[in-house]
Amino acid sequence: MISDTLRSFFQAHGIRGPLLLAVSGGGDSTALLVASTEAADFPLIAGHVNHHLRGAESDLDEQFVRDLCARLEIPLHVADGTLDPELVRQFGVEAAAREVRIARLQEIRMTTGAAFIATAHQKNDQAETVLMRLMTGGGLAALRGIHAVREDGIIRPLLSVRRSEIDAFLRERTITPRSDSSNRDARFLRNRVRALLAEFDPSAIDNLAAVAERARDQVAILERLVDTVDNTISTPSETRFLSMPDAPSLREALLHRHIRRLDPASRDVSAADLQRLARQLDSVKRVSVTKWLELIRRGDALILRRWS
Repeated sequence: MISDTLRSFFQAHGIRGPLLLAVSGGGDSTALLVASTEAADFPLIAGHVNHHLRGAESDLDEQFVRDLCARLEIPLHVADGTLDPELVRQFGVEAAAREVRIARLQEIRMTTGAAFIATAHQKNDQAETVLMRLMTGGGLAALRGIHAVREDGIIRPLLSVRRSEIDAFLRERTITPRSDSSNRDARFLRNRVRALLAEFDPSAIDNLAAVAERARDQVAILERLVDTVDNTISTPSETRFLSMPDAPSLREALLHRHIRRLDPASRDVSAADLQRLARQLDSVKRVSVTKWLELIRRGDALILRRWS
């Protein structure tokens, strides 16, 4: 089934090789690697980023990936993913590791000429992401969750597959993946959410994942409406709003569009933040929006700009 899912995804999205597979050694990425060798009729490359966060355990993960790729005859590129302490201080271990991992994989992609990077996010990850964003105040755009195809060339072909199906796939092939001990660390919100969802019927995973699909459809409609009211002058460092729509929801969506344009990596703006900004627009003089952005009034115009 997983091989068929990959085959259908590659065909539906016009995915051709070479395809770089992000392989950590855990169950999801191991299944992605093995199933891709069964499903793809184009060249495959594996990439592994060692963050060295768990000492010998991290090195054993790397060795597992090396051995599996050798057995499957898939070329492997290993990158050092040591984290910058300043990034960890600013964003936390998980976010810092994600940023470094994506950067290293993009470097491998450029070196190898791969067309896309495939990561092994699956339906349980999608459900967990939606629930986390509901819990932390994410708006409609945030509820779209994990995107199957991103503009930066990252694809997630397993989003329709449950974790239980991945486990069964690996058992059928008598493959025992690596287990990351940090996935049991209750200090991380995702792990607590994962434990919570385990208490519910599996249909809860399907229902939460379906929220992401509906949110994507609704955001697409909203974006077309925002196009009709986007009266702005934009530069790489600022957006000048020449006028603002009257409807609060359109104000929030327009602000969010340009916040993301100027600060794509920002996770600092919640739905409540956008509502507050939209209410303050008529009286605002200067207000911080994210760590890197501020909204100021200059004459009759509102300007969203990066800190100088």
